[in-house]
Amino acid sequence: MIVPPNLDPIQTVESVIQGRRYHCADLVALDNHIRDLQVRIAQASKAPGGLVKQYKADIDALLERRSYMTLTGAKLPELLG
Repeated sequence: MIVPPNLDPIQTVESVIQGRRYHCADLVALDNHIRDLQVRIAQASKAPGGLVKQYKADIDALLERRSYMTLTGAKLPELLG
């Protein structure tokens, strides 16, 4: 999902694909992005190109954010308030 530029950068994860960011205000949203990327990987694996590699890199970044959110037990906005 491409998010508008006016969203808080603290709640987003940058993609390796230029101009794409994932809004991750909570674990549910984050998990939805990961699931969507897994579907895209399954579809793109039949086509040539580097999309699969880029999608996997995005999943890695999202999993890092998920680990942080899980280990701290807090949503990112709560840390700023």
